[in-house]
Amino acid sequence: MKITLNSKYHATVDNNFLGYVGENNSRTITIENYQLDEADLYKLRLSYPSGIQYDIDISEGKINTTVSMLWQAGNVNAQIIALKHDGNVYEYVKK
Repeated sequence: MKITLNSKYHATVDNNFLGYVGENNSRTITIENYQLDEADLYKLRLSYPSGIQYDIDISEGKINTTVSMLWQAGNVNAQIIALKHDGNVYEYVKK
């Protein structure tokens, strides 16, 4: 799967498929155009209908799916979150 962000930080995907429920194989999700000058940490937030959320660090424009992400069938909402380090906390720059 490839996620591409436009200049307004809105995402489009090349397919709507993370993987199969219970799949053990790792898949790579590539994220393009996500960097902002004022941010120094990026996460992909997956929100499930049950209310569970996962925040996964984006490293070099990629994340790998894990079995914990593929536990439920259905729609999963995704957000790219840009953060900056400020003292002992991270502040949202954009999401």
